[in-house]
Amino acid sequence: MRRAHGFRMRNIRTATLAGLFATALVAAFPGTARAQYEIVPGYDDVAHKGPQAALGLIIWNHGVHGQHDTGAAPVPSYLRKAAQAGWDVIKIKRDGLQEGGGWTTAGLRHVARTVQEVEKAKQDGYKRVVLAGQSYGGAITLEASLRVDVYAIIPSAPGTGVTATELGSPMSNAAGSRQLYAALADGRFERAIPILPFSDEYATSSPERGRRAREILSARGVPFLPLDEASTQLVGHGASSSALMNFAYAGCMAAFLDPAAKRPPSLNRCGADGLPPAPDMLKETADLKPMAMEAGTWWKSYEGVWVGAWNDPVLVSLAIEKGAAGPELVYLYGARNSEKLGRIYRAPAELAGNSVTAKLPHQQVTLTFEMTTRQVVLRWNNEGRSGSLRLRRYEPAS
Repeated sequence: MRRAHGFRMRNIRTATLAGLFATALVAAFPGTARAQYEIVPGYDDVAHKGPQAALGLIIWNHGVHGQHDTGAAPVPSYLRKAAQAGWDVIKIKRDGLQEGGGWTTAGLRHVARTVQEVEKAKQDGYKRVVLAGQSYGGAITLEASLRVDVYAIIPSAPGTGVTATELGSPMSNAAGSRQLYAALADGRFERAIPILPFSDEYATSSPERGRRAREILSARGVPFLPLDEASTQLVGHGASSSALMNFAYAGCMAAFLDPAAKRPPSLNRCGADGLPPAPDMLKETADLKPMAMEAGTWWKSYEGVWVGAWNDPVLVSLAIEKGAAGPELVYLYGARNSEKLGRIYRAPAELAGNSVTAKLPHQQVTLTFEMTTRQVVLRWNNEGRSGSLRLRRYEPAS
């Protein structure tokens, strides 16, 4: 079976009990069996260049949620920049029914399958292979790098849990951190982009993970581009799928992967100022003038500029400024798929209890500061429709 652009779909069935059962099933009920693995193009609208013309091949592993079918989740947009820069991108799509058994069974089976795909890519003539993945897919990426030589790894919020409960458990968190440190120390890769967002709800040691990752990779002496709490405004386990990730860091990542660009064997940054949220957003955010709050009051928590991104994707930036009649909420947001924060609203801000409320022309906005996560949560309500968004205090990376 052939896909557009000459890409060949490969259905792989392993000789496991599940595979044997599937064989029996198809004999009894033709057409009902499902392949355990499918190799599909990362993007249908970006042509594959092939082993000889491409810079290399990026292999993506998606996350997991119990035995739900998560294989339909798209490859995140930040890798599209790499595809447009000359890389081929594929996804290993797993059958959700084969996810049972935990990391030591299903997880390691997926690792072995990923290693096979790396070896096949090299046999096909790809000059370089990059392993990338989100959450459970990040764990697969890390473990596979211990078993086969690759050009680079991009583990995003890696974790070895199978269900949401297991993923956030202390046991899973400890196991995931150990795996991360071991793979960064001994993985067989030449470059690394560890994506370890601020306040990852499934990795309670997320600040520590970022710091330790930097120490390990610095000691090892390989080029690495850390997208962590110290260098980005990314927030939460799924931050790599946000608009902020795509606008702010995708181009930087593609440039870092460019084999023609010589990289220092240590920490790398995007420009002299580190990694801003986005070029235009940075300028407009810097123009905000947050008012100074009285020390020792609850409102001190809201002082500063706060940024974030809806997954629509829409960028957001806001601050409480001093107006002629009292505090005002200044709220900036952009159009979908735009870096520009072209819409600016101002409204009187009511500071009451532990929240800030403002009635904008199109919706009511309430800010709540969460002490446990050091974040502001923006909640909006408009004629019965509502939503929420976690914001991060804007601090230019140094």
